[in-house]
Amino acid sequence: MRNLNSFASRLNQEGTLANELVTDTVVFSSIREFSERLKQIADTTLFVVTQLKTSSTDTTTTLGVLMHDRTEGARLKVTLKNLESSSKKLDKDLEAAKHSWPFKKGFKKMEKENARDSTGLEN
Repeated sequence: MRNLNSFASRLNQEGTLANELVTDTVVFSSIREFSERLKQIADTTLFVVTQLKTSSTDTTTTLGVLMHDRTEGARLKVTLKNLESSSKKLDKDLEAAKHSWPFKKGFKKMEKENARDSTGLEN
């Protein structure tokens, strides 16, 4: 019993880790808040994963079609390739438009405004 009393009295000594853990309400409160936020994140993650699982098995949803319909998956790949190709062509066309006489003045003005904005100068 004497060893237990001795141990308990050392726990109450100021400056010991055990004493600080027991008496420090700020750290304990912070740990509690962190734990609650972590639980909220876990609950939200579980909800999202459950929804994804449900959607992926239902072949009437977009995700379900993409996961299970090979024909639609192939069509989506073609669509994405077409978008990438169109984007590259549009970039080339816009670059060519910069140098054509009807648009040259407008692009120069826009470049000057962008340069002024990036240096932070006003009129």
